[in-house]
Amino acid sequence: MKYYVVSDIHGHFDEMMDALNKTDFDLENKNHKLIINGDMFDRGKQSKEVLEFVYPLNKKEKAIVLKGNHELFLEDFLNGDERSVIFNCRYNGLDQTLLSLIPNYKKLSFKEAIDKLQEYYPFLKDWLQSLPYYYETKDYVITHAGLDFSKGDFRLGDFKKAVWIDPEQFFKIDLEKKYHFKKTLVVGHRFTCMLRGRFEKNDKVDHSIYYHHDNQKIGIDGGSYYSKHINVFMFEE
Repeated sequence: MKYYVVSDIHGHFDEMMDALNKTDFDLENKNHKLIINGDMFDRGKQSKEVLEFVYPLNKKEKAIVLKGNHELFLEDFLNGDERSVIFNCRYNGLDQTLLSLIPNYKKLSFKEAIDKLQEYYPFLKDWLQSLPYYYETKDYVITHAGLDFSKGDFRLGDFKKAVWIDPEQFFKIDLEKKYHFKKTLVVGHRFTCMLRGRFEKNDKVDHSIYYHHDNQKIGIDGGSYYSKHINVFMFEE
């Protein structure tokens, strides 16, 4: 199986497709699988297009979709958490997702908007809640931001907390020595140019995939809403 991992799309459907089109990813190839590493929504204006592309692929088992912190924002909306929604519309771009998914969103009351979204996408609430937080292969663990090792085994960790973790804390330690973690960790959440600036002391703005010098961590968030760049990390097992 060949995997194609993208992260932090943030409603930039065209940029995601451009990135995938530069690879050999083939929707008809049964040995090709897409992994969406969280943060499909918010900030960009094409969340509708992202959702309507990704969801059918996920249902057909052509794509693995992982949960990031921005998926939690849309869950909060569907759960009626108005305080969270107001905050995330103001500071985290949730308003762009709602405008994309709900026609005339600005003219609706909060409850009316929830009802409309559930009418248009009746599967959405249950689907978002069901999304896993990580995907593990023989050699890799892919997750949005990081892992919680507080209980020893990361699989038992608090993943709602882990989607907010600063990935830098994992890049600066030996995961095998500290946590007996022997696989390669692939994360998004933090711009690769920021990881590169911190760990390579490189001031050059470079949004490409960041391969850490210990060969155990990989950062792939190209900063789509800032740079319009989306990375595709490919590996085969």
